[in-house]
Amino acid sequence: MSAKHAYSAAFRPPAPVVALRAGVPGREPNIALSMLVDTGADLSVLPGSVVQALALPQVSMTRIQGVTGAAERTAVHAVTLEFAGTTLLAEVVAWGDEGILGRDVLNRFVLELDGPRATLSVSSPVPPARRRLKRVR
Repeated sequence: MSAKHAYSAAFRPPAPVVALRAGVPGREPNIALSMLVDTGADLSVLPGSVVQALALPQVSMTRIQGVTGAAERTAVHAVTLEFAGTTLLAEVVAWGDEGILGRDVLNRFVLELDGPRATLSVSSPVPPARRRLKRVR
């Protein structure tokens, strides 16, 4: 399954974003939001208001460091994300008011950034075909 997304003009310069739905693990994702695609981010981030509204379960703690260089300890939450025809379980941190898809999620997909056309294509990787072993007699 593949999905194409237009870059968002809300950023200067325009930036790749993904429209997705987020939800509590084990339930249908029910909150729609756009998230910035950030290949430089180790972790994915949900706005604190979304984590609160969904009451996402905390699964661990981690240390994060933003672009300012200040490090802080924060909670990690489990979430179900639905986009590009795929539903997956992910871990996110609540930080700020912007959604960011980091490499922890992006590495599960094939991405094509087309800067001149200001589009992002996201597709789920095709699992390798299973080969059958031939019986030798």
